[in-house]
Amino acid sequence: MFVYHHLFYRYAGRTEVIQYSELASIIANRIKENNEQWLNKVKKIGEVGPSNVGILDTVSGIVEAGQGTTLLMDKDLVKKIGFIKEGKFTEKNGAKVLKLVGSVQPINTVEIEKVIKKRLTDEYPYSYKKLEKIIRGRHPEIKQSHIHAAIRENDLKNNSDYSAYNFRNKDHEEEYKKTGVAKSGTPSIYNDRAIEFITKVIKEQK
Repeated sequence: MFVYHHLFYRYAGRTEVIQYSELASIIANRIKENNEQWLNKVKKIGEVGPSNVGILDTVSGIVEAGQGTTLLMDKDLVKKIGFIKEGKFTEKNGAKVLKLVGSVQPINTVEIEKVIKKRLTDEYPYSYKKLEKIIRGRHPEIKQSHIHAAIRENDLKNNSDYSAYNFRNKDHEEEYKKTGVAKSGTPSIYNDRAIEFITKVIKEQK
């Protein structure tokens, strides 16, 4: 025994069994919408990082924020949601609850740590002239040629422990990343470790 089911579609001024073209269009649109939703979700996960993503399962009613992760919500939203913790359950007919894995904390009680990217000059505050002035101010017997030689012979310009290139523009920086060779005339900047290293090398040579 075969049972046939018909899908009806509202055409202009009439309702009748749906035609293939309309059915195919509806299915294609649903697939497109579903794909777009997945792409948006994956994009958001990529922006914040998988380890920072929590999952709200609206079917099972579980909020999972990861092992030991705190779920942050707006304070007003927290008041509107009922939670149950594992091991603690009181049944109430008709009550909608969410199973909580982790902990929930109102977002306005959390101190947000600002991550400030350091500027290059914060890590390498000295130009060559400033570096030379400091070294010779502390050790007048050290000559400019000694400093030049210590930098050149120990390749300090290409050692990020002591110095960095202060590129004039992004193109120069990208070219250096590709070739490993800085454009002629690119100034180097130095840190305190460079001052200590250069001084020590020159002193040992004498």
